[in-house]
Amino acid sequence: MLFNVELPYKGTFKGGEVLKVSVVDPSSNESLATTIHVEDITAPKSPTVKPITSDNPLVVGTAEVGSTIKVKLPNGKVISTKVGKQGNYKVKIPNNFKLNGGESLIITATDVSGNTSEEITVKVTDNTAPTNPNVNPIDKDSKIISGTAEANATIKIKLPNGKVFSWKCR
Repeated sequence: MLFNVELPYKGTFKGGEVLKVSVVDPSSNESLATTIHVEDITAPKSPTVKPITSDNPLVVGTAEVGSTIKVKLPNGKVISTKVGKQGNYKVKIPNNFKLNGGESLIITATDVSGNTSEEITVKVTDNTAPTNPNVNPIDKDSKIISGTAEANATIKIKLPNGKVFSWKCR
């Protein structure tokens, strides 16, 4: 006989919890219990992430306790870590992978039941000062200053009288 019972239980079950179901006949004979495990089919919330900068390449944030954080780098490599008991995680970007700013990292959390959060994309902020410009020598009659500097940076020239001029480096 098919049965369908609504439990008079006000709480909610957590994934992995165990319920035991048995049958009692009209003569009060009880069957052995069948054990069922509550399935967790709910994806965790997306992890929170603090700003990521070029001068401090750490991915730090919070997520569901016990879940696994995956950080996908722009080259496709994935770095993983477990979320601690307080819900915090930290992933160090390898020293051989330089973040200059502008790169996007994709971050997810996967809970112990294998459910994965929606991915979030975090853009790396450029906090690293450019290297000093390489300036060609000039003489007292020169009006042209030339040299090399970081692409797309702004060149600032301060004259002896305190005036400052700026140009975009191409």
